[in-house]
Amino acid sequence: MDLLRNKYIDVYTEEKIAIIRFKEKIFEFIVNLDESDTLIEFISRTQYDSNIKALLFINEPGSVDDKEYESFLKSILSEEYLMQEDSMPDFCEKNIRFKEINILNRIVKEIANYNKLCFVGIQGTIVTPFLGASLAADMRYAAENTVFVMVHNKYGLHPSGGLPFFLSQMLGHQKAMEVQLSEKITAGEALKLGMINKIFPEKDFLNNCVKEIGKFISIKSCTLRNTKRLTSFNRSLLQEYFDFEAGLLNL
Repeated sequence: MDLLRNKYIDVYTEEKIAIIRFKEKIFEFIVNLDESDTLIEFISRTQYDSNIKALLFINEPGSVDDKEYESFLKSILSEEYLMQEDSMPDFCEKNIRFKEINILNRIVKEIANYNKLCFVGIQGTIVTPFLGASLAADMRYAAENTVFVMVHNKYGLHPSGGLPFFLSQMLGHQKAMEVQLSEKITAGEALKLGMINKIFPEKDFLNNCVKEIGKFISIKSCTLRNTKRLTSFNRSLLQEYFDFEAGLLNL
């Protein structure tokens, strides 16, 4: 299988796991149609590669943090909106905002519908859209330094990446609301809530993730496939959720 490598991501295999590593400028990547299409096609192809038993997304610290996202948002929000305290979001680059939402949603759907096991390894500061996207995976591991920042609240935006959909299923309505309207939560708090499966030390984080995944991919493929299909049954409403989001935002 052809692997990917560009300034945004690296893709390689290890122990029958396809690893997608986000490196930098991920919000620039998200609005790049050609690059994101290539990633989605790669994810789809791994489902039919007998040498691949699982998919792991992992980010470099700083690649999806609040500084990166705020820099991106400031480039597409109008100056007038940024100076006002309470008003509806006003984008001077609406097409880029629409691309951000729609392309991220496509990636989320690809992960949610993936027919093999899908894992996420999270490090550093993680902003709302990528927290939502990570919840589409089957399991999540976080480094000790991980913090989830609900940066959408600061800019009057909605929680994107499918976060309300997945979080409400995971935590129930009232706790999901509390988390989304908070400023941030730590890896320890997320572990107690059941949003992540395990916390590993920052040192040797990737190897710990790969070792843990190895415990699951040793199970017969037919068992993994059917377990995932049955457990994912309630995700059949994801497309309806994204259609509702699009209508709400006039996308």
